[in-house]
Amino acid sequence: MRETTETHNHATADNYRWTDRARCFRFNSSGQALVLFALLFSIFVGALGLVLDGGRLFYEKRQAQSAADSGAIAGAQELRRGNKDYATQVRPAVVNDTALHGYADTNSTITVDYPPAQGPHAGDPLFVEVFVRKQVPTTFMRILGPKYSYVTARATSGLRPSPDPCVLILDPEVSGAYTQNGSPNVSTDCGFMVNSRSGSALLEKGSGCLEASWVGVTGGYGGNCISPSPTTGVSPMIDPFSALAPPDASAMSAGGFSVVAGVRVYRPGYYSSKIQIPNGNVVFLPGTYVLERGMKVTGGDLFGEGVFFYNVNTNGNDHIDIGGNSRVRLSALQFGAYKGMLFFANRDSPDKSPGNLLGRGTLDSYYSGALYFPSQHLDWAGNPDSDMYWAMVVANTLNVSGASGITIRVNKPPKNLSPPAYAAVLWE
Repeated sequence: MRETTETHNHATADNYRWTDRARCFRFNSSGQALVLFALLFSIFVGALGLVLDGGRLFYEKRQAQSAADSGAIAGAQELRRGNKDYATQVRPAVVNDTALHGYADTNSTITVDYPPAQGPHAGDPLFVEVFVRKQVPTTFMRILGPKYSYVTARATSGLRPSPDPCVLILDPEVSGAYTQNGSPNVSTDCGFMVNSRSGSALLEKGSGCLEASWVGVTGGYGGNCISPSPTTGVSPMIDPFSALAPPDASAMSAGGFSVVAGVRVYRPGYYSSKIQIPNGNVVFLPGTYVLERGMKVTGGDLFGEGVFFYNVNTNGNDHIDIGGNSRVRLSALQFGAYKGMLFFANRDSPDKSPGNLLGRGTLDSYYSGALYFPSQHLDWAGNPDSDMYWAMVVANTLNVSGASGITIRVNKPPKNLSPPAYAAVLWE
């Protein structure tokens, strides 16, 4: 009986030990599950945060880059317009465009570096560099610690020579901003653009044709022989020469002429009175001519190679007028700040009738170089062999006329003689 009792006691003790072990195991298993759950939950939250917050940060990064790109282009467009003051022109234009993408001075840091301080365009006044930086709050990731993150973006924009289109009419609203009368054919090997938003901005009225590599107009057009058909609703284009400063006449010597072997020879310089040429043989020596009161040619034989004419024309009445039976052979400068420019009319001159008259030469007349009349009318009347041999034509308004069989050609200048026409482009 005693042996039985002892055996029972041993069995009971063993049961207690196994029960304690089981309880301990159950307790340890619960703790391990809790730790495992916490670990898996942290991983889940981290993955969710990575997906949701990461997606938002990716979106914000794209927006930031769009803002930087847009701001940089806006800054370069100001340079293209000739507006180069950092505080009042360049930076406000940049900030205005970055704000359109949600990156304003009030919620972001906008840094405008003009000209760029470093990199391949360091110190170049034709470039603008823009940096944007914005603090973006996190949602799920803040559970793990980070309450916000930063997105940054950088863009550089600048001016690149661009001679296309080679005919650009600037007036924003007048009807018939470009008008083609009579029977001449007008042919260009580059673009043709009319900025006017009038429903009849471009008018081809006569029996001639207008041909170009492309034709654009902000408003509408009329005509039966335009190739290719104009594209309407095109955004107005900025004057490609707007960054070009007028020549400084204060340091120039007075201009004048002398007669050598029956030839009237003009020398470069400043002319306070109108140049009048009624007849005879005339030679313009190479260089820059600043004309206070324009030029009027009614006859004679004109020759000038490597010449540039700037017309001040303060009152708007003193135009460039080359007409009559003149034989005209003029070509632009081939180097320097005004390379490729033949005529440049003061941007501040009022537009008064009849405007500037060109193209009336006879025989083998030609004009090689840019014809730039940004605030005034230009009237071109072609004759059988009168050509804009290579040129760009930028005018407030333009009228072309002539007889049947005449083809007026505007040929894109060769690259080494292109005038300083610029387009704003994103570089990096």
